[in-house]
Amino acid sequence: MSTGDLSNRRDFSRKAVLAGTIPAMALAGHSTSDRDTSSDVDISQAIQQLARTAKDRSIADTDILPAAKTAFIIIDMINLFCDPKWMSGGNQQTEAWLVNEFASIIPNLQRVLQAFRQTNALIVHVMNAKWTPDSREVVRYQQGRDYGLFDSKRMSVIDALKPRPGEIQIRKVTSSAFTATGLDFMLRNADIENVVFGGQYGNACVFYSMIQSREFGFRNYWVDDAILYGNESSRMIFEPLVGTYWAKLASTPDIVRVLKSNKTATS
Repeated sequence: MSTGDLSNRRDFSRKAVLAGTIPAMALAGHSTSDRDTSSDVDISQAIQQLARTAKDRSIADTDILPAAKTAFIIIDMINLFCDPKWMSGGNQQTEAWLVNEFASIIPNLQRVLQAFRQTNALIVHVMNAKWTPDSREVVRYQQGRDYGLFDSKRMSVIDALKPRPGEIQIRKVTSSAFTATGLDFMLRNADIENVVFGGQYGNACVFYSMIQSREFGFRNYWVDDAILYGNESSRMIFEPLVGTYWAKLASTPDIVRVLKSNKTATS
C-alpha cells in the first residue's frame, strides 16, 4: 500500500500506528508526496512554534482543580492494549519501545488515580471492545479487528489501574469515550467542569475524546506524561497542537499538586 493510500484511509488499526506504517505527516493531515527539504523545515519550525505556545498556555502553579468539579478519564488501559507483544505485531523494536513507554506511563496514571481517590474526585475508566462475536454493533472502521468481548479478561482494565466500586466504567464501541455512551450526561449530572485525560492513544482515542469533551463545554487537561502515543512522531505533532488549541498541558506532578479536596478548595 502506498503512502498516499494510507493518508486517505480511516480504518487505521492500533498495530499499524504503532508499527510506524502511518507517516507522521499523514497523521497530521498533510500530503507526504512531492515534498522538498524547505517544506520539511517549514513544518518543523511550525511545530516548534506550537510547542512554545503550548508551554506558555500549560497549567500554571496558581491553578486549582476542585475535586468536586473535576473528573479523571482513563482511556483504553486494558490488558490487550497494554500487551507490548500483541500490540507490536511481532516487531521487536516496537515491542521494546512499548515496554519502556508503559513502564513510564502506568506509574504516572497510578499517581494521578491515587490523587483522585484521595480527594474523592470522579474517576472514569473507559474500555474499547465489542458486545457481539461478529462486531455488528461496532463502529465500521473497527469491525474486523482482533478485539474480544466486553468484560473478558483481555478487554478489561489492567490490574495496576483496576476500577474500584464507586468508579464509573464506560464501555465504548468506537474511538471517543463520549460517542453513544452517555458519558457527557453523567458528567453534567455530577456537576463536572474540568476533565483530566490519560491513557492511549494521544493521537487517536484520547484525542477524539478530548475534542468531544471540548464540544460539550468541559475544560480539558492533558497529562502529557501519562498518555501513550502511536510513535514519537505522533507525540511531536499532537502534543503541541493539543496544548495550543484544545487543552492545557500538565504533568503528573502538576495534576497531583493542583487537585484540591472540597474543603481545601473552598477554605
